[in-house]
Amino acid sequence: MAESNETIVSLTQAKDLYSSLVDVKICERLMDIYDKISRQCYNLAIAWDKFRERKSRAQPKDGTRNE
Repeated sequence: MAESNETIVSLTQAKDLYSSLVDVKICERLMDIYDKISRQCYNLAIAWDKFRERKSRAQPKDGTRNE
């Protein structure tokens, strides 16, 4: 997740500092894509945490399995 946010920062810098050398539209499109990736990764991490919590609550303390 952090890497996609860092990529957004780098794309923003490239767009702002080198707008005459880079295609600004492509930078903006990539920034939008990476923003969506960041949000999807965040939501996936939240879902994993909820699943892990639910799974650990469902298992009995004595180590046996519920069937």
